[in-house]
Amino acid sequence: MRVELILRSRNAERLLAGWRYGTPSDKSRRINEKITEWGSLHDSIKKYDYGAIEDIPVILAMTNPPLKVVQRAAARESKTGQSSVA
Repeated sequence: MRVELILRSRNAERLLAGWRYGTPSDKSRRINEKITEWGSLHDSIKKYDYGAIEDIPVILAMTNPPLKVVQRAAARESKTGQSSVA
């Protein structure tokens, strides 16, 4: 699922920047309770992540020239293991 990949990417970014999991979250000590697996997240956080995914086509359409999401490219990449981005 794309939204789970975004969560993993965000978690990896935070961990590499020195953050760690803990409760309660504390920015000054780089502790964040949201560095966790998808199944452990509260539904309100999941809704936020789904919203980010849903906004991608809107954001792409605002670029000049407008871009669009092409589903076929992603399917082709998963079959061949090669990216179509140069």
